[in-house]
Amino acid sequence: MMNKIEEYLNTLDKKNIILLYVSVVLAAFVVYYNFNYSVLYEKIENCEREINTLQKKLKKTNELNLKFVKIKKEFKKLKNQNITLNEDLKYLNVLIKTSSLLHINEKEFLSILKSVLQKAVESNIKASYLIDKEINDYQKYIIDINGVFAPSNFHSFYLFIKNLEKIKAVKKIEYLKFEKKDRINFSLRIVFWSLL
Repeated sequence: MMNKIEEYLNTLDKKNIILLYVSVVLAAFVVYYNFNYSVLYEKIENCEREINTLQKKLKKTNELNLKFVKIKKEFKKLKNQNITLNEDLKYLNVLIKTSSLLHINEKEFLSILKSVLQKAVESNIKASYLIDKEINDYQKYIIDINGVFAPSNFHSFYLFIKNLEKIKAVKKIEYLKFEKKDRINFSLRIVFWSLL
C-alpha cells in the first residue's frame, strides 16, 4: 500500500503536490478544530453553568446583604427606642416610689387614718374602727368602720362619705350597709392599696 502512495506522489507535478500538502494540512486542521471544538464547547457549557450558578448565589448574597443592612438599621432604631423606654421606665419607677398615691408607707397610712378619724369627728359620726393590712402582689390597708348616727344627721354622714372620697390615695369603698332603727347603724369598708 505504501508503494502505491509513493508511486502516486511521484507522478504528481509540483502544483498538485503543493495542493495535496495544503489539503492534508487543511484536513488535519479540520480534524484538530472539530476535536478541540467539541472539547471546548463542553468546557464552555460547564463554565456557563458555573457562571449562572455563581450569579444566582451572588444575587442571593446581594439580597441577603440588603436584608442584613435593613435589619441592622431596624436593630439600631429598636436599640435607641429601648434606651428611651428604659429611661422612661426608670423615671416612672422613681415617680411611683416617691408618689404618695401609689406608694403608701406606714407613716402615710397613719396620716390617712388620722384624716378618716378627723372627718368622722367633724361630721359628728360615732364609729368603731378595725384596721388590717394584707400583702400580696401589692399592699392593702383595710379599714372596717361600724357606726351609728341620728336620721337628722344624714347630711353630715353624706359629707363624711364625700370627704373619704377626697382622700388622695388609691382606694375603694368595698361596701356600705345601712340598718335603720330609731338610729341608723352603718357598716363601711374602705380599702387603700399601694405598690410594694
